[in-house]
Amino acid sequence: HHARVLRDKLPLVAARFTVGDIDYRVVRMIIARTGIVDPSVWAGLDAELAARAHRWMRFSERQLRDRVDQWIAKLDPNGVRVPPDISEQRFVQIDPSTPGMASIWANIDAVEAAALDQRLDAVANTVCEQDPRSHEQRRADAIGPLARLEAHLVCRCGREDCPAAQNRAAADAAVVHVLAGKSTVDGTSDAPGYLPGHGVLPAESVRDLAGRAKIKPVRLPGDTADAGPCGESKPGHSGDSPEAAEPAEAAEPGYRPSAALSEFIRWRDLTCRFPGCDAPAERCDIDHTTPWPLGPTHPSNTKLYCRAHHLIKTFCPGWSDRQYPDGTVEVTTPTGHTYTTEPHGAALFDDLATPTGHLNLTDPPPAPGPNRSAKMPKRSRTREQDRQDRITEERRLRAEFNNDLAHERAYQAWLAEEHGPPPPF
Repeated sequence: HHARVLRDKLPLVAARFTVGDIDYRVVRMIIARTGIVDPSVWAGLDAELAARAHRWMRFSERQLRDRVDQWIAKLDPNGVRVPPDISEQRFVQIDPSTPGMASIWANIDAVEAAALDQRLDAVANTVCEQDPRSHEQRRADAIGPLARLEAHLVCRCGREDCPAAQNRAAADAAVVHVLAGKSTVDGTSDAPGYLPGHGVLPAESVRDLAGRAKIKPVRLPGDTADAGPCGESKPGHSGDSPEAAEPAEAAEPGYRPSAALSEFIRWRDLTCRFPGCDAPAERCDIDHTTPWPLGPTHPSNTKLYCRAHHLIKTFCPGWSDRQYPDGTVEVTTPTGHTYTTEPHGAALFDDLATPTGHLNLTDPPPAPGPNRSAKMPKRSRTREQDRQDRITEERRLRAEFNNDLAHERAYQAWLAEEHGPPPPF
């Protein structure tokens, strides 16, 4: 099947595959997502995908899916693999699992799922750092308080002076962000929107949400007026590669970006910019590509890294990166290999790929010292301490279970001694 699709419908993509520019993972995703595309757009879609797919090699599965869906939606909105009756297939199912446990299966609205995901995280984070449970275990335990209309977990640290017990403020209400073009919201375009963490959102869903949501324009750097939600194409700019740009506007004076700049960076990037990482923007730090103060606080010098990759770039020898005015980042590894990543939001919405200006940095950053890894922040508790706490807690529970079992056996032995064997029925 894949060979026939490549031969008959995607010859340009097949040519890329033949010479090794793209791998089978990319080909498989393209074929899977283009299964219901109208025959009249195959040639144009093949050309668009072949021109870009070689830059998608380091994408995660989710990012790869989003990029393919983006081009299908532009050329054939009805060809995106979203069944028209998917909303009628909603369900929540609770089944017994192992003794004392249950499994929950659900297919729910993506926006509601994003809100639930935030609430589970918020409630899971209401315990202190000494709680022995993992974050995933606390998320599972958070379902109980949410069902009881409570907003906190009972901490299991066992300390009388537990700080979590002193602060029982309700977890903040969930806020779900959807990115969409102004024309989509207005109803003059069927270009899809984007729900972080879930992917492309059909235009009909965007307009339905817009009718009951707060509309907040994304301000682009250099704009003097609200630009409206992003997504309109800029003439002459495809957002496909670093390109010439005017000198950058004045940078912000401090180390921390302003609220407007932070918002733009998070919408432009959407995910961690490290090759292959798709950690969402809300779990990422804003990193200065050229360290501040030698590198300014400016959109051409700032991007998102998740905490793990931020620490690697900052403290591990041999790692470096370079940023272009359109947000493209080149990461160089200790082995000398270079990997290029494009900002996910800018690839989906052309406005966000508008170059923000060249920076003329005359002073190169100082070479890192041999001991800079010693400056890496230390964990308040080691992983070994957390592991030992989990072992201690599990052994305590097993001891309680064994003790209850011993009491039950003793009770059954007493019954047999006092009253004889049980009746044969």
